Amino acid sequence: MPQLRETLGRVTVRIILNQNGNVESVQVVRPSKIASLDQSVLFATKQTSYPFPPPNATLADRTFVVTYIYH
Repeated sequence: MPQLRETLGRVTVRIILNQNGNVESVQVVRPSKIASLDQSVLFATKQTSYPFPPPNATLADRTFVVTYIYH
């Protein structure tokens, strides 16, 4: 992964979990102007553990939009 020590920016991603709480998909919905920052956020998002969704959780319940801010 690239070093991002002096990097400034924000990246917004959409995370969809499956019924088991595993990442089903991650998509950048608002990229920064720095491709390496976008890639780092995608990588970190895919490596993160998420809480187990409640039984019968709908797709809307399992979809999250998160903005990562680096400054």
